[in-house]
Amino acid sequence: MSPFFLSTPHTAAPEQPWSNDSKLGESTLLYSPGVPPPSPPARATQQHDSQEMDWSAFFQPPQQQAASEELVHPHTVFQQYADLAADPSLNGQDMEWLQTIPSENFQAHTRSHLSPSSSTLAGSSSLQDDHYCKNCTRVIASAVATCASCGFAPTVERGHDAQQFSTPYPAHSPSQQGGHPDGVTLLAYDARMLDHYEPVVPGWPEHVERPARVTAIMDLLKATGLLDRCKQVDGLEATAEQLEAVHDHDLIWLVRSASSFAKHRNRKVELKKGEGAKPSVYDDDDFAEIRFMISRYIRDCPVNADTYNSARIAAGTAARVAVAVATKEVLNGAAIVRPPGHHAETALAMGFCLFNNAAVAARAAQEAGASRVLIMDWDIHHGNGTQDVFYNSGSVMYTSIHRFDGGTYFPGTGAAYKVGNGNGEGTNVNIAWDGPGVEDGDYMAAFEHVVVPIAKEFKPDLIIVSAGFDAVQGDPLGDCNVSPAAFGHFTQMLASVGPIMLLLEGGYNLSQTAKCTEQCMRVLLGEAPPPLPAELPESQRGRQSILEALEAQAPHWQAARHKLAELSATWKL
Repeated sequence: MSPFFLSTPHTAAPEQPWSNDSKLGESTLLYSPGVPPPSPPARATQQHDSQEMDWSAFFQPPQQQAASEELVHPHTVFQQYADLAADPSLNGQDMEWLQTIPSENFQAHTRSHLSPSSSTLAGSSSLQDDHYCKNCTRVIASAVATCASCGFAPTVERGHDAQQFSTPYPAHSPSQQGGHPDGVTLLAYDARMLDHYEPVVPGWPEHVERPARVTAIMDLLKATGLLDRCKQVDGLEATAEQLEAVHDHDLIWLVRSASSFAKHRNRKVELKKGEGAKPSVYDDDDFAEIRFMISRYIRDCPVNADTYNSARIAAGTAARVAVAVATKEVLNGAAIVRPPGHHAETALAMGFCLFNNAAVAARAAQEAGASRVLIMDWDIHHGNGTQDVFYNSGSVMYTSIHRFDGGTYFPGTGAAYKVGNGNGEGTNVNIAWDGPGVEDGDYMAAFEHVVVPIAKEFKPDLIIVSAGFDAVQGDPLGDCNVSPAAFGHFTQMLASVGPIMLLLEGGYNLSQTAKCTEQCMRVLLGEAPPPLPAELPESQRGRQSILEALEAQAPHWQAARHKLAELSATWKL
């Protein structure tokens, strides 16, 4: 069977991967310079309008069972793509685009939670000798050792299995002094989002984007009594119209078909090994065929039989909360959702993100009457997908605080000079940190001097927070030092601008992500965040990043011009 590819709305690629005048910003580095993407073959075009791909031809009962199977972990799949791109026999398969991808960025995104002592990086031949922290997935000395990275002690704190993490926090009744009446804060969650996951392979850590991320949050909100103070609703599947308001139809169809493939592949394994058996091999002949298609438009994302449904529920649940807040059904709200969404572009799923939940929520809120929407993204990774969707929009402002590291930190986008294009010029605000170790002082200064002043001038009808918590202390991917309490302060500062809702993005230290969410929910419920130290100095690098953001935004916002003049006179760099 020959591989095929789907069409994309991008009609031409820029001459250089980092072209400054690209309408989509730096995210176009993912496409081959000067090579327009291929068109789909007739059969793909004919089939995807009405149904998912028919994989039945793949799954005939086997004549005999293979004597042995090689175990290949899915974290190595990207390297397999790179190997395929280098294969001279594939010259006619239009694989040149792969050679433009900063492969170290993609590999770092999925592997950076493994410490340098990990056997996968150190060259050990025995994966089974490694033990992994159940809280942050980093390598630990033994199954009962305290994690040196996040401090999790499995002999003291309760652990988790592949589907659930029980938080160790004692139940207590939170103070409601100064809080809002119960029921004015909406909290949406749906257990069906747990069904999307990457199977756990013996000898390997769980994928960092795992179901326990949301169960840890819900456990803590229940234990602290915060859950009972919210108006709780189940999630909703996003409608086709809601998804297509953001994403290309071909991408939606491909995510659905990839899940269908996984479902039928499970059936093939059952035919081979018996009822209830699950796939343990990621490099068999069938997967080698489909990975051509998936690798082009679904990158760095686990896909199983339930991925499409889980991703639809994540997007639809975010939209449900956004509409409720925008129409004043509730005062504010939160959507505890996964898979995350801010890396998903119009025609590309990547970075653990299938559909862009924040973008779907923003479009739904606008349909419900919110004219101007601010999406505030404090995930440590830049939301290249959200920037892509709204780069030309003047009615949706995208503001992001993230690590950029000169373009070497995943996904390599988010430079300060990317301010939007056309009607959207000035509505794309990037505060780009230049390295790890960012602390509370830098973030508080960024909110005080950039985020809040520009947001007030923009005057949004709704604020959607892409609430990723991977900048928190102890996160295996972020390598920063923001405290959980600081996220409560961020929420309070944004709530002073307009109606607000939060939706979960990243955050891979289970206990810290849960604590950060707790702090945000307390503020939504009307409590004051815990005090931060009186002295929170900014770092020199942090000041430089803030000034760069203000310089980029000064032509578009009076608030940016005033702050730039003020800080240039007081900050000595």
